Amino acid sequence: GLNLIIAAYISLKAVTYFSIPQSLVIKAAGGISMLTLSLFPLSTSLLTKEMFPKLKKLILWLQVAVFAGGLFGVGVIFSVGRSLLMLWLGDAELVSHIYPLLQILSAWLFLIAMTPMPTAILESMNYPGTTSFFALLTVVLEFVFLIFFLPRFGVSGAAYALSASAA
Repeated sequence: GLNLIIAAYISLKAVTYFSIPQSLVIKAAGGISMLTLSLFPLSTSLLTKEMFPKLKKLILWLQVAVFAGGLFGVGVIFSVGRSLLMLWLGDAELVSHIYPLLQILSAWLFLIAMTPMPTAILESMNYPGTTSFFALLTVVLEFVFLIFFLPRFGVSGAAYALSASAA
């Protein structure tokens, strides 16, 4: 839906400018969070009362790993992101449109990489309503922010809206 809104308010070309960094961020955040979620099943062996401190420690360390991975992703975007985009796309004009969006979406990368672990914990504790509420709230806030940011900032407004709604 976001791409349709961008196409209606700005242009079809803006959809391309936005889709490339959005896809990169989604893939990076997925990779970061999947690393820790792949280790999370180890926690099922720690569900006994005497092992609960080890479970808390595992969860904390996994979330710290996600935090570090998110910071690493943001660091890569700001340090060598433009060069990597230029190497990949080979078009300086396209990179000049995409890189600023990628920088804005780096905040979104960091935030969405942090969410799968708490979501898995809440759902395993039988609180799916909590995660559903925050998912719905995020979507509603995204559309509210789009209403304000898209006309004012153009395609950058969509990146701001995603980052703000994730926060």
